[in-house]
Amino acid sequence: MHRAARILSELSALGVTNPRVLDLGCGSGWMTEILSQFGSAEGVDLAPEPASQFHPHLTFHPVSGVPPGTFDVVVSQEVIEHVDDQASYVATAYDALRGGGYLILTTPNAAVSLRHPEFLIQPTEKHLTRGELRTLLAGRFEVKTIYSFFYGYARWKPYRMQMRFGRLLNAGLHLMAVCRRAELGIDG
Repeated sequence: MHRAARILSELSALGVTNPRVLDLGCGSGWMTEILSQFGSAEGVDLAPEPASQFHPHLTFHPVSGVPPGTFDVVVSQEVIEHVDDQASYVATAYDALRGGGYLILTTPNAAVSLRHPEFLIQPTEKHLTRGELRTLLAGRFEVKTIYSFFYGYARWKPYRMQMRFGRLLNAGLHLMAVCRRAELGIDG
């Protein structure tokens, strides 16, 4: 929920009124439900059926059914690290957005998660550093910000300082990227 709150804070800061939001990699649809409080929200997952059962009033698509160019914001929460073809995943987010749309993406921070895998809640297959994430996004997005953040574990003494200085030192367990869809040229 801490990560979700941070995503919602970034979404609010965009200043987009009544956005059409896509939850890319929605799982059970719990975040899609929360995002629907900001505007129209839809979800996409490899297996969208469970989300449709949990939230029958919302729309969920299979990955191949993402409507192109129709969303103001795409949210990707802890998904890209499980994807084999990360460039294709970023292209899917890009294709789903209208011109000038935004991508809000979180993923574990390889600078920390590879050193402390015990703090990750689920297995992570493809860790990304801040630089790798920036490079991956730069081809299709204007990267507004990428920063690290830390939540939980604050009661453990070694991580209190990460809570305070994680953003400055890239010491947070997770990365947050906020990007705007760039217009690609003919060769893009």
